[in-house]
Amino acid sequence: MEPSISQRLVSSLVERMLLQSGYMIYKLDYEEVLQDLVLEKKIKNYKPYLKDIKQHEYDFMLIANKRPYFVQIKFCKRPVLRDKERSNHGEVIFVTPKEPVFQIANTKRFLEEKKILPLSEFLNIDESLLKRYKRIVKQRFR
Repeated sequence: MEPSISQRLVSSLVERMLLQSGYMIYKLDYEEVLQDLVLEKKIKNYKPYLKDIKQHEYDFMLIANKRPYFVQIKFCKRPVLRDKERSNHGEVIFVTPKEPVFQIANTKRFLEEKKILPLSEFLNIDESLLKRYKRIVKQRFR
């Protein structure tokens, strides 16, 4: 399968899994969405994140623990960041065809400390849902 198609399919799978886990995901107009979320008291303040919004490209914004996370999804054989991805200061969800299938890292910490966590340690995702999506990734992207 062509890499860009695989990337889009994996991104869609991750988004669906997070939505089914009850997380709010936003794809466009982050700045307006953040202002609305502050008014609804779903996050505390959006101003510290404006720089990230304007300077970097992310797949989506995820709200967890009353905080926005700017997320990039990366399908790869092993967690590695290319030069252009190193400037993003958000989170990267690495999806690999081997265990652990879903991992997450903060870009800065990953570059400095090589710190990476299983996604289930960072976000609350139902174990049966996680297993189902792991099985799909392993079957389709060996």
